[in-house]
Amino acid sequence: MRIEELEPRPLWRHFARVCAIPHASGDEAALREMIVALAEQCGLPHHSDEAGNLLVQKPATAGPADRPATLVQAHLDMVCERHAASRHDFAGDPIRPCIRDGWVVAEGTTLGADNGIGVAAMMALMTEKGLCHGPLGLLYTVAEETGMHGARRLPSDWLEGRCLINLDAERDDTLIAGCAGSRCTGLSLPVAVRPVDADREAARVVISGLTGGHSGMDIHRGRANPLKLMVRLLRAVGRGIDVDVVELHGGQSFNALARRSEAVIGFPAGSRHALQEAVRGMEKVFRDELQKADSGLCLEIQALERQPDFKALTPNARDRCLDLLAALPHGVLAMEPGADQLVRTSTNLACVRTQEAVVQIGTKQRSLLDSELAATVETVAAAGRLAGATLSPGDAYPAWRTDPRSRFLNHCVRTYETLFQSIPRVGAMHAGLECGLFAAARPGLEIVAIGPEIRDPHSPRERVAIASVKKFWRFLTTLLSTL
Repeated sequence: MRIEELEPRPLWRHFARVCAIPHASGDEAALREMIVALAEQCGLPHHSDEAGNLLVQKPATAGPADRPATLVQAHLDMVCERHAASRHDFAGDPIRPCIRDGWVVAEGTTLGADNGIGVAAMMALMTEKGLCHGPLGLLYTVAEETGMHGARRLPSDWLEGRCLINLDAERDDTLIAGCAGSRCTGLSLPVAVRPVDADREAARVVISGLTGGHSGMDIHRGRANPLKLMVRLLRAVGRGIDVDVVELHGGQSFNALARRSEAVIGFPAGSRHALQEAVRGMEKVFRDELQKADSGLCLEIQALERQPDFKALTPNARDRCLDLLAALPHGVLAMEPGADQLVRTSTNLACVRTQEAVVQIGTKQRSLLDSELAATVETVAAAGRLAGATLSPGDAYPAWRTDPRSRFLNHCVRTYETLFQSIPRVGAMHAGLECGLFAAARPGLEIVAIGPEIRDPHSPRERVAIASVKKFWRFLTTLLSTL
C-alpha cells in the first residue's frame, strides 16, 4: 500500500507531495511555490513576505463571513538527518516514505512528519470543499528548525485573528499550551597545532549506532552523547599511549541529539594493539552503562593512511579541548514540579568541529523559565571562558507560558472530550514552538498546538502513527467547525 491510499486521503495525498520536494531549512522555495500554485488553482488569495513565509486565506464555508479569521500554522522546513550508510542528498532527492507496522517512516532519513503532516493538513484544508469552517488564515513559515527565522520576521498584521492553532505538536492525546524558551550558544576555542611526526601511525576512531533524537523532547531518555563518550575514549587511550588529536567531529544540528562522533588520531608506530585493547575496553564500559538506552552503540577503528600535511593539536591544546568538552553540561538540569515527566531546563552538547586552529562547539539550552535559561547559558559561557574560548550567542526565542484561564484552550478541551469521550492532557512541551514568538508579537492572541503521534523526530528513526493522523485530522476539522 502507498501512503496516498491511507485515510484521510486528502491529507496523505498532500503529504506524499511534500515528501517529493526537498525542503531543508533555507531551501523551502520549491515547496512554497507548489503551495502557491495550489492556492491559485483553488482561487484562494495568498501573500508572501521577504522572509519566504506564506499566508493563504480561505473564506468561511459556514456562518458570518466577516468574523475574525482562525489562524492555522505549520512550518515548511524539516530537519535533515540520515543514517551513516545512506547516500541521500537532501538538496535533490525526495524523501521516500513507507509503511511499517502501523507507522509511516522514511528509508534511511528523517521523515519530515515534523512538520510535514501539519503542512499537508493545511493543504487539505485548502482543497477540500465539504468542510465546515469560518474564515481561515493558513500560515506557512520558514526556517523554524534553524532558529525560527521566518516567525521572527512575520508581518504583524498576519497575526490578526481570533485564535491560532499550531500544528507542530507530537502527541495526539495532548493539547500543548506552553513551551520552553531556548538559546543556541556557540563556543570557539583557539588551539595551537603542530605537524604530526613522520614516524607515527594514524587511524580514525568512530562512535556510531546511537539513537539520537530531538534535543528537547528526547533529552530525558538517558541516551548517550557521542561527544562525551569520545572524550572519555580519548582519555582512556591516552593513559596507555601518546595520542595526537588531528580532527574531532560529531553532531549535525543544535536541534538534534548527536548520534555519531569521530576522531582522527596519531599514535606511535607499533602501538596499534594497545589502541585496539583500549577501545575494546571502553566499549565494554559504555555498553554496561547504556544497556537498553542505546543498545546499538558501536566503536570501531578505521585504518587511515597518514598524510604528510597532518597537523595535530598540541598537548596543551588537546587537553584544554577535552577538558572543555568534559566540563560542559549536557542533559536534564531540572524537572517541572507537579508535571508528569516534563523537563523544565536542559542543555544539549550538540556538535563539535575542528577547523584549522579553532575548535567550534555548538550547544543549545532550553527552559520553561527565562531566568533558568539565562543561568544555564551563563554556565556554558563560564566553562568556555575558563578554557579560553569565546562565546558566540546564537538564535533565541522566548518561552510560551500556559494560561489555564484561556477560553480558547478550554473550548479545545471540551471539543476533544465530546469527540473522543476522554479528557486530553493539557500542558507545556520541552521544545521550541513558534507560538512563543507569536504570543510575544501579539499579546492576547490565544494559541493551542495540536498534532499526531510522532516519535523520534530529528532522527532517521522518525515515524508517525497512521491511526493518530486520522484522529488528528478529525479533531482539527471538528474544532474548526465550532469556531
